[in-house]
Amino acid sequence: MRKPVLKQEDKNTQKTQNNDFQHFNFQARYSQPLLHNQNLVMNTHQISISDCNILLKLFHADIAEVHFFDPNSRLVFDQSLFQGHPTGKQKILISTAQQITSFKHFNLADFDAVIDFGNTNLEAYKYKSTFHSIHNPNHTIRWIFESHNNTPGFLKFYNNQSLKAKCYKTCLKLAFKMGLKKLFISNTFNVFHQNPLEVQKTTKQFNAKSYSIFTGTIGEHRKAIIEFTDDKNNNFFIKKAISNKSVELLKNEATISKKLAEIAPSSLVVKESDLIDKTTLITPSNKPKKAIISNAINSLSIDAFNALYKQTAHKDNPNKYYKAKNISKAIQLIKHNTRFNENKEIAQRLNILHKSLSKQKSITLGFAHRDFTPWNIYQTNEHMHMYDLELADFKTPLLFDLFHYIFQDLCLTRRKSYTQIKQALETLQHKTEVQDLLNAFDLDFNIQLKAYLLEQISMQLCGYTKQKSLHKQVFWLIEIWLSALKDQTCLPTKEERRKTFIPKFLTFLQDQRHVMLKQIASLPHKIDSSSDLDILVLKEHLNTTIDFIKTECSKATVRVQKKSFMHVVEIYFSDQSFLSIDLIHAFKRKALVMCDAKPFLVSAYNQTSMIRKPQLRFDVEYMVLFYILNGASLPEKYIQHITHQSLREQHKTLNYLNQKYQLNHEKLDDYFTFSKGLKKHLTRQIKQAQSFVERLKAQGLYVKDTCSSLFQKKGVVITFSGVDGAGKSTIIEQVKEKLTNTYRKKVVVLRHRPSMLPILSTYIYGHKEAQKRVVSKLPRSGQNKSTFSSLLRFSYYFLDYLFGQVYIYFRYQLRGTIVLYDRYYYDFINDAKRSNIHLNQKFLTVLFNLVYTPELNFFLYAPAHVILERKKELKAHTIGTLTEKYLRLFKRFKNTYRDAQFISIENIEKHKTLQIIYKHIQAA
Repeated sequence: MRKPVLKQEDKNTQKTQNNDFQHFNFQARYSQPLLHNQNLVMNTHQISISDCNILLKLFHADIAEVHFFDPNSRLVFDQSLFQGHPTGKQKILISTAQQITSFKHFNLADFDAVIDFGNTNLEAYKYKSTFHSIHNPNHTIRWIFESHNNTPGFLKFYNNQSLKAKCYKTCLKLAFKMGLKKLFISNTFNVFHQNPLEVQKTTKQFNAKSYSIFTGTIGEHRKAIIEFTDDKNNNFFIKKAISNKSVELLKNEATISKKLAEIAPSSLVVKESDLIDKTTLITPSNKPKKAIISNAINSLSIDAFNALYKQTAHKDNPNKYYKAKNISKAIQLIKHNTRFNENKEIAQRLNILHKSLSKQKSITLGFAHRDFTPWNIYQTNEHMHMYDLELADFKTPLLFDLFHYIFQDLCLTRRKSYTQIKQALETLQHKTEVQDLLNAFDLDFNIQLKAYLLEQISMQLCGYTKQKSLHKQVFWLIEIWLSALKDQTCLPTKEERRKTFIPKFLTFLQDQRHVMLKQIASLPHKIDSSSDLDILVLKEHLNTTIDFIKTECSKATVRVQKKSFMHVVEIYFSDQSFLSIDLIHAFKRKALVMCDAKPFLVSAYNQTSMIRKPQLRFDVEYMVLFYILNGASLPEKYIQHITHQSLREQHKTLNYLNQKYQLNHEKLDDYFTFSKGLKKHLTRQIKQAQSFVERLKAQGLYVKDTCSSLFQKKGVVITFSGVDGAGKSTIIEQVKEKLTNTYRKKVVVLRHRPSMLPILSTYIYGHKEAQKRVVSKLPRSGQNKSTFSSLLRFSYYFLDYLFGQVYIYFRYQLRGTIVLYDRYYYDFINDAKRSNIHLNQKFLTVLFNLVYTPELNFFLYAPAHVILERKKELKAHTIGTLTEKYLRLFKRFKNTYRDAQFISIENIEKHKTLQIIYKHIQAA
């Protein structure tokens, strides 16, 4: 096999290799062409090699040689050229030039066919076929149809579950009816040929009047699908295999559809598919006349699967099953592949699932479609119509399809979070039909979910790591998968420093008068990892207690916030675990002294346990006053803890509260739910028990606490910069979650600027539409070159920074809120084009002296090829240039602004990036 001859600039781009396309009998040649008219206006549409491969398969069966004429480098090498040993004498030319009159030593008439993406007109050929194409967002071809076709038959491939999709489909239909289809066409190309094209031969064979083509989803399973419509408007589809993997899938679909059609219950409609030849499968349309769009698993679906399980369910040995599926091998491939930052953690968690499930006595297997999604089924009131059975088999863990439907629909179609997916799973679990199904087959819902996650994630992610070109939806799935795995597994870790510190601290407290408030746990190791410690101590013991904490936590960051009635101690351990301790010596809320603390200490005086608690009546009193006076009901965990105590203690507590606060509640529960009336009554009773002098003193101390807190609680401003694809959004989300859930901080995320002033386009389009345009618009796509226009635009943004920084300081920083900026003023200096501004860089840098310099500034970067795998919005050269600019700027600012930190981090492994960020945040 001779290798294709590439132009010099393409030698590093295209690597010839054995791949899935060896069953095609032709050889590709890419040569330096002869261009005879250099003054022609060039078409800017790019053509991918993967699209060329599909066109060759659809149009020509016995291709011997393929030549490429690409004078303006429009070809995109998103996969290898077809390879194989030539067996015929046909020659095909693919031209991306605007016009061509000759090619090397060939006459154009020497070619059996020319696929022309320009405006050449070749009269020497017997046939000329003109095609229109509509492209994907990444510019690859999505749909193809003949130019004379005035009905959008390709929409039969289109999933229109969402409102946006429905609108798009409606607009397309209207455009075709009104003769405005050109509005939606991405490109037009001609095929000049001496013999009918393969797709045309198929059209004639089946007496079809029109056809359209879906080029399939990129990947090793890729197939082209051709939709045919006959004179009676009946539809059928032909699938053309593009790879060895897709050949196997077509064979599987033909086999499965026949078996399933025989055993399908009355509620399920399945039509048989037949193989015409090794690479071609024909299947009739399975769409009913009145299809119902369903966005959730319903009773009809569950009943259909129940009936199928009754005929196909059987038990197997888990080790044998997972070994046959090569799960261990897949996990190892994921672990050692660095394409995705999450791979290592995902592999760890998959391995935990694998070991856990392999220990099960048996695994129940049965039929599964394995791609059961809203776009692979139709429904009526009485039937479910199932198609696309290429992945189906009769040996898959039960409930696989039900889980898959929820994950695919909510993640890919409706872009929901894992929290919402988890809620949908819980809803599914509690359906009566699902409960009946679980009982009938003796299934554990959670174990079946784990089995689904193990198999689906390991198999799919293993394929994605090998795939060169990826859709953005893949990254959505990976994010959801990791969240699901975190929910289902726990990584073995070293014992947190927090956990080792708490027993030592409680031992130290044994020699002092103290009592732990709102504490459910009975032993130190049972204290929840996310809970704070509220401890009532004597005021004279505060200093010695804090000294012990600082000595014991010498390698941690310890911050102490002092108030007139308590000291708050925050401990940021080196392993990023966290503990907040409230050392309380008086019970106060603002200027209100809630109750006397002495009875609490007396009630626990003789206790010797590690966790010393007050009597139940005092503990409940503190909880009720703490939450009700702060406008909240008691959390459920405390209610359950109280109601699990003896009835005698509960009754004593109720009588105590009723007597002390002059109430007549019949149930203790009446104290647990917030109401304005209850808060008002408790406040009045507390004030009546205090003298005027006591209230005046408490008011003065509250004013003092408020003033001192303005200086003690000052929040931090943190900025994140980087080119698109550097991983800012993911890192910011993780940091926000850590600060909120672990460090219990209030966090606000701002985009680029304080945003006191709205987006400029808001004045034209309104707030919502302007936001949509900002999100959908590609970065650096503005065409503004005017200095005057740029100055006006920048002045508007600069005013936002000048006045907004004052607002941010008083609104957030003084209240202890942490502000995270997704981009900051530094973008104006390094990448003003992103904001459609064309001004001198030095001018923009000088004006930064008038802008607030945040305490922490992170620049995230990565090699261009890594960023392009995440996002293909910028060119490699642009990524490299911007990265160098940011690195130089951060280095210069690091020496200029000594009170702030400028940290550049290569964001390859997410967990390492987060460790560096958390370390700096703790020290700030």
